[in-house]
Amino acid sequence: MNKNDYDEIVSILSKKLAKEILKNEKELDKRALLLDADIAEITRKIGAETIQEVYEAMIEKHVVLKKKKNS
Repeated sequence: MNKNDYDEIVSILSKKLAKEILKNEKELDKRALLLDADIAEITRKIGAETIQEVYEAMIEKHVVLKKKKNS
């Protein structure tokens, strides 16, 4: 996997997430030391949902191929 292939989507998502955080969160300056952990938790959720989508697509592809093979 060439991780550099995903730099553009990472940049887009990062900017969108930052914009939402700045829009929704109050008193960020008081929580500056906690922001890293909060954002890490959000990105872990993104990662978990992404891998679930990828695995589901892989499974679906294999099921379709298996059905074609057995037909």
